[in-house]
Amino acid sequence: MTEPRARRLQWHGRWRSASAGILASRSSCTTSGGQQWKPLNACGRQAWTRGGPGGSWTARPRLSCWNRIWRQPARSRRRTPVLRRQSRLERLRASVLDVLRGSWRYLASLAAFLAVTAILLYAASLPPTGGTDEVIVRIPQGATDRQVASILHQHRLIRSRTAFGIIRHIGYEGRPFIPGAYRIRQDTRLFTILDRLVNGDIATQKVTIPEGFTIRQIARRLDEHQVTDAAVFLDLASSGASRFGIETPTGSLEGYLFPDTYFLPFDTSAEQVIRRMLDNLERRVVRPYGKEIRRSGRTLHEVLTIASLIEREARLPQDRPLIASVIENRLRLGMPLQIDATILYAQGQHKSRVLYRDLDVESDYNTYRNRGLPPGPIANPGLACIEAALRPAQTDYLYYVAAPDGSHLFAVTFEEHRANIRKVRGR
Repeated sequence: MTEPRARRLQWHGRWRSASAGILASRSSCTTSGGQQWKPLNACGRQAWTRGGPGGSWTARPRLSCWNRIWRQPARSRRRTPVLRRQSRLERLRASVLDVLRGSWRYLASLAAFLAVTAILLYAASLPPTGGTDEVIVRIPQGATDRQVASILHQHRLIRSRTAFGIIRHIGYEGRPFIPGAYRIRQDTRLFTILDRLVNGDIATQKVTIPEGFTIRQIARRLDEHQVTDAAVFLDLASSGASRFGIETPTGSLEGYLFPDTYFLPFDTSAEQVIRRMLDNLERRVVRPYGKEIRRSGRTLHEVLTIASLIEREARLPQDRPLIASVIENRLRLGMPLQIDATILYAQGQHKSRVLYRDLDVESDYNTYRNRGLPPGPIANPGLACIEAALRPAQTDYLYYVAAPDGSHLFAVTFEEHRANIRKVRGR
């Protein structure tokens, strides 16, 4: 064996002896995780230092705070694990994975619960019956969720009051119910019902007021359609003209409630209904015909009064301007109008024929006893009769008599009038 090789072997034996002593004294260290590892440097070797020329070698482990490389004890033959500092993204990913691994059962249970709840709420939102009948539901002012649910349940529009409350708080929290009457079909779903209640889709009634209706007849018609109370409406319309800025001799709004087709909500106040009709008169008559009324030399009240007389007397459109001419001629000559419709209005009744004893009724509306126009309209005239009152035919007629077919026979003299009466009666 050559001398260099012998020296190398001697050196190698000395190294192994020193290494064994150091490892015996520092056989392991404990990490923060509680595992024991032997310290090594970056290349998997112990760091050796020599105490001087000819001195002995000592092992010094190199430890780093940020890049530690450890190896299991010699008895373990596993691959040396390498630990390094993780990035922020890697730590976040590891945290998420830990949460998901630990809570998957919770998430699965929550998903199952939500699915079952959604199915139950969907089933509860279906209409309880398959009928197509409409139900009028009235929601009072300031009604609570529980009260509304009870009202709908009584009308058999919802299956469950509890489901109504849950859906109400989930999707409609903070949106109050609009009071009023609602027309709802029995096959309407719960979500649609809630949409209508919070959006104020209030039901309206189609009410047609024919031309020539009196206040009493209008009140009865509105009450039949459940729009307003007949007694309240009649009292306000008969004596409350000044409340709406209109001055009439009797304080009545007779003649000012314009006949038309109205769409009115259920349970509307009498004042609101009257204002709707007065606004319609303003829009349909006062503004379009204002100049023509002033040129006629008459007030709006007088024009409406003449129009109401025409409305109650005429049955055919072609007779309207002729009857208007008779009224104008008699007023010009100072003759009593002698219109039967005023007698019936004074009596508060309607008959097909006026008798002689009816002419003795004590009333300012008795045009057989009183000259000139009556104190006010005897009905609420339509637009056609208002136009006839403003544009009477140019005739000399002073008399007319009604025929059985609804038409009228007109005459200038009283003799002609008597002849027309005999003709009508078949004599």
